[in-house]
Amino acid sequence: MAHLGRQGGDRTEAARAWLKRVRNTTSPFTEVRMGGAAARRKGNVAEREVVAALRRAGWKALTSRAARAGTQKGADVISDFPLMLEVKDHKAMALAEWLAQATEQADGEPAAVVHKRRGKARAEDWYVTMTFGEMLRWLATHREGANDARGPVRSS
Repeated sequence: MAHLGRQGGDRTEAARAWLKRVRNTTSPFTEVRMGGAAARRKGNVAEREVVAALRRAGWKALTSRAARAGTQKGADVISDFPLMLEVKDHKAMALAEWLAQATEQADGEPAAVVHKRRGKARAEDWYVTMTFGEMLRWLATHREGANDARGPVRSS
């Protein structure tokens, strides 16, 4: 290949043209994708942050890996929190897929997906997604306790 620093000549122009084509080409080798161990590590960090947030709020919680001696099955977080939590740290959101996974793993219990918010390290700043029906069902099971704390519910 021609030296790119030389002036003039067909070889220099050919090298510049080749370099321009290479820079403008998308290739699977130029894309950075996270897979395997790196993706699991990222997920584990997110799960640990959700567990830490639950503990800061006074709940008892463990990651499912810690509770099951390293194996992962079912919920991402084992807790006395009244929802089954599925934790996600992905750049692109796939809410329908994540909710389906959470609902399947919840085994009839109310479920929600906690997904990391870009640029926010603390789980308290992340998003939680659940269906409206799931939220109503969850609130119905906690209605009496919530009403006791605020006093009786009055109709207008």
